[in-house]
Amino acid sequence: MTEPGRTYLRPPPSVQASLTAPATLVPHAARLALAGLLLMLPVWGRDHAARLPWVYLVLVAFAVAFFVTPLARAFALRWGVLDMPAARKVHDVATPLLGGAAVYCAFAVTVLTSFDFSLQLKGVAVGATIVVAIGVFDDIADLPASIKLAGQIAAAAVAITVVSSCFGLTTSDVSSAW
Repeated sequence: MTEPGRTYLRPPPSVQASLTAPATLVPHAARLALAGLLLMLPVWGRDHAARLPWVYLVLVAFAVAFFVTPLARAFALRWGVLDMPAARKVHDVATPLLGGAAVYCAFAVTVLTSFDFSLQLKGVAVGATIVVAIGVFDDIADLPASIKLAGQIAAAAVAITVVSSCFGLTTSDVSSAW
């Protein structure tokens, strides 16, 4: 099943050549340096001591998203994962997909580098990763709604199972709470 207005053809060679031009690589290297600098510097302890830990977390998430979003866009253009304009679409030009994966990557890097993992956080992280993976596959292959729903139910089941095991709950305790 293919959505009207979505195509998976390769972009023209001019677009592919512009992705690797030196003019686009320099700003990307600066973005990588910003993200790397924030991840390497020991500012977490200083911000935590000043009772401003969220400032650091926001800056890290921003820097990683600022670095990864152009990569996701380039990947979408290179492989033709585009949403084409149509009568019921708002945009007038082909729009690269996969932006949600870039935002999730920023969230995941921030959480992985800044938090100690409890079992509850692991359950939420695994469930969120399943949802994002289904979304990426949907962007690439236009999955049917039934498969997307099954993936979301599986993600919720994983998260509920892991979190309930943290509190020593059984399946009947969880189902009776609903």
